[in-house]
Amino acid sequence: MNKKNFILHLNSRKIRYYIVTSKGRKKTKQFSHKYKIFQKKIHCPSIKFKGKPRPDLINYCIKINHFDKKKCFYLRDTEHDYLAAKSAKVRFIFANYGYGEKKRKYKLAINNPNQLFDFI
Repeated sequence: MNKKNFILHLNSRKIRYYIVTSKGRKKTKQFSHKYKIFQKKIHCPSIKFKGKPRPDLINYCIKINHFDKKKCFYLRDTEHDYLAAKSAKVRFIFANYGYGEKKRKYKLAINNPNQLFDFI
């Protein structure tokens, strides 16, 4: 399944997804638009919410979007992402295909986006 079909599948199943990133909002919107990823909301660092490895943004996203932490996971590709998810007490899935260097054996890891269906 390609990325476009994957996003369409998430939407058809009414699976909510959000971007929580340390990148700036403008750059993240450009990336999202380029790859046609139209999430409900983007959460970026600010004066109020510090970036990773602090869990501030993850916790804020969960709170304002009324998620159950037990049903959430954070898919990312760096050790800082793992530490933020661990501090926020949400499941972490390491994206082996990302930019980050694998520094440990993560409990959950995927080699391509289609493997996310194993978790949803």
